[in-house]
Amino acid sequence: VSAPFSMRRPPANFEELLPSGNFSVTQLTDVLTEIQGAHLLLILDEYDRCRSDDLRNKLAELIKNLTDTSAPVTLLVVGVSEDVDALLGKHPSIQRSLVAVHLPLMSDREIDRILLAGAEAAALTFGEDVRQRIVTLAKGLPYYAQLLALHAARSAVGRESREVEREDLAYAVARCVQEADRSLVETYNQGLGPDAKPVLADVLFAAAQARADEFGVFHPAELARTPVSPDGDTVPLAALQQPLSRLSDDEKGGILQRLVEPGGFRYRFRNQMMRQYVLMRQARRRGLI
Repeated sequence: VSAPFSMRRPPANFEELLPSGNFSVTQLTDVLTEIQGAHLLLILDEYDRCRSDDLRNKLAELIKNLTDTSAPVTLLVVGVSEDVDALLGKHPSIQRSLVAVHLPLMSDREIDRILLAGAEAAALTFGEDVRQRIVTLAKGLPYYAQLLALHAARSAVGRESREVEREDLAYAVARCVQEADRSLVETYNQGLGPDAKPVLADVLFAAAQARADEFGVFHPAELARTPVSPDGDTVPLAALQQPLSRLSDDEKGGILQRLVEPGGFRYRFRNQMMRQYVLMRQARRRGLI
């Protein structure tokens, strides 16, 4: 008696299970639900860069289908966002299937280790001063640490040097500002407004530079302690209320988000990548590079 199923060759990889060419969410669901003897982990990295509503809707449909069929699959969606709705879109039907895991910002020491490891792999030298300035600009986001280091390293190599110096970092900052996501640029410009009052730029810089917790949340008092110039000038606490109100106004861009808590308010950037953009945008005149 023949046993055709026992003779079937197991797939060499996941790609062999997929239909050829384009396929629908239903077809993908059918493939995933037929997996046996294993639990599949699918990772979608940098999903915050997705700008397609159609793709977001299809992913939501896939999540719902996988939940309804109890498929042996876990989807890990990674992205920079304040909440699940901002990352995946508002789809009430999949809320019960989601578990949000908020990751803290990396420590300065961890960011510095990334720079040292990259420099060693590339056979380059990043001086301590340059590394510290990159750590200051990255503010706990490895993406910006790696991007700044990459552009700075390319600048050094272009000079036929194996040592990354301040001029290379200045080039890297200019490149990052030039290539920044349009939404960051537009929100920044809208927040400061056409009048661009100096105090608004000062408060925004202080907010980006101020001491914050591991999730980027800061108290207004920290802004009054944060120098906004190489000479150590600060913005008095009494002068912070109006600028903070404007910078957290949705109609004026809503760069900051005000968080209500017992005894007062704390703030954070709505888009965590705005913090680094502010520092790089104002880096030269604030003495950061």
